[in-house]
Amino acid sequence: MVARAVSARRSRLTPLAVLVPLAATPVVALWALETDPLGVGVVFAVLVFAVGLMTIRVAGRAEYGSAISIGTALITWAVAFLGLPFWFFLSISTSVCGKQIEHGWGWVPPTVGALVFAVVGSWGLRTQRGLWAVPRSARRLRARAGRPGDFGILRDVTPDLDLRSARSITPEERATLFNAAYEGYLLPFHIDEQQLAAMDEAFDLDLDASRVAFRDGEPVGLGNLGVRGEDGWIGGVGVVTAARRSGIGEALMRALHEQARERGIRRVWLEVIVENSGAFALYQKLGYRTVRDVEVWSLPLSVSERTDADDATAEAAHAHARIRELHARREPWQRADGTLANYADARGLVTDEGAAVYRQRGENVQLLQIGGDAEPLLRALRTLGTVSVLNVPEDDPAAAALRALGAAAVVRQHEMLLELAEH
Repeated sequence: MVARAVSARRSRLTPLAVLVPLAATPVVALWALETDPLGVGVVFAVLVFAVGLMTIRVAGRAEYGSAISIGTALITWAVAFLGLPFWFFLSISTSVCGKQIEHGWGWVPPTVGALVFAVVGSWGLRTQRGLWAVPRSARRLRARAGRPGDFGILRDVTPDLDLRSARSITPEERATLFNAAYEGYLLPFHIDEQQLAAMDEAFDLDLDASRVAFRDGEPVGLGNLGVRGEDGWIGGVGVVTAARRSGIGEALMRALHEQARERGIRRVWLEVIVENSGAFALYQKLGYRTVRDVEVWSLPLSVSERTDADDATAEAAHAHARIRELHARREPWQRADGTLANYADARGLVTDEGAAVYRQRGENVQLLQIGGDAEPLLRALRTLGTVSVLNVPEDDPAAAALRALGAAAVVRQHEMLLELAEH
């Protein structure tokens, strides 16, 4: 499973539903104040701001989260009012009142003013830098204050988010949520209930530690945590399309870290596709570092292949022991010794110069581990079916053998590590 998170990047185009009220609200309020600065105009201006904030909250909720949308609007208005010359706003108010309309230029100042608010607000929403980082930072500090020493681990990063155990939904609901959370992913992905159960068992996914994110009572995201002693693994983090880019991915990651700490885990591993720059940036922000690059390979079937390893079948345990003798490389989570121990159908190949452990389903061969001279073993395996192997380190001799045999590198990933003791 490739770990996935909500992209940290904002939409290229800020939704007009947020920008229109953000730009129009202060201009209309100024008009109201100019019309009657001591009476009904004040009441009308307050109502205009209230309606504007409510509209911005509703329109920006799914994209940015309610707190960030409202906070950005307030900061944008404050910065724009304080940063522009007083005469400009006076010009806006007098022109809107009609004092310049007779000259044909009354539309210019309010239009320019609205554009200023739109541009400033758009920049604030998309970057969340400087003063515009205050809504997000203040929210984290408020949550952090409730639990001293939790290193910013938040139970509720977004105000309306509820994080629960993965056991809070049925296996069928979890599979459905998994597919919805990975809709539009860089690699096509679909899983059914049976396949998800097999993943849970093979990769030691802890359902009590894994989290499901709910908003308004509906599941909108999930994060899986594998547990093996002092090591943990992020076995997939995703958010449904309508709720993306609102902080849910980060909330799930922080919740998984909290669960890992409670279980005595010191190291958390994950893999992220190289092209998934948004997720990669989020993981770096959370303290992960890249350990190495790994590749997913696919070697096509060859019925005419003949090698010395054709009759080298052996028990999986014997082949695994031979691999350990040949190299002591740490295998990625999905091909680690802990995973092999969970496969009752694993098989082995052993030659004088190498060994391999694999599984076979029909004409599909899943290579789990390989050591020593890989080429004869790969030639033998490809006679059984198409060979796939997950996350081979780019400097592994097996990668060179796969490349020499014409295998395709389907995807390249960063393997990343978070040392929980330091965060």
